[in-house]
Amino acid sequence: MKKLYVLIMLISLFLSSVGQDKEYDISGVWQYKTAEVYSGLLDNYKFDEKKHTFEFRTNEMDGLNRIISIGGEYEIKQDTLFFYIKYTLEYEGGYPVRSMTTTLSDSWELEGGEIKKNDLSDNKLIEKVTISQAVDKKSGVRYIVIDGKAFYKIKSDLQKEQNKD
Repeated sequence: MKKLYVLIMLISLFLSSVGQDKEYDISGVWQYKTAEVYSGLLDNYKFDEKKHTFEFRTNEMDGLNRIISIGGEYEIKQDTLFFYIKYTLEYEGGYPVRSMTTTLSDSWELEGGEIKKNDLSDNKLIEKVTISQAVDKKSGVRYIVIDGKAFYKIKSDLQKEQNKD
């Protein structure tokens, strides 16, 4: 009888966990491929779990990239990450010049333009991607995988980050 009770408890515990959302601790800044920060950040995500907001920022070493960031709100349901895109920050105008620093664009960068925020909140843009968590076998460092790409936490204290914005 005791074994039957334990079996029923295990089955009910399993069934109650099916369909529940996984816990993801993703607040902070997550950089593509590495936790090392060099002269500029690679592609990275900034997540604020309290506000459920995100910002994807493009590689800072690409001097010709006109889209600087994409932002909005997010939601996680099981292994799916939903992005509700509300704005982009884009570099408008300007002209290409040779840069003193090496970039991904063979030392070309844009100069003389300005950054503008494009409001996309009326467009109801939703992107759906996969999300998971993993641990680097060599270093033991936890990272998240978004749409098959590894992102490592480089900053967890968003207070300093928010004061900068």
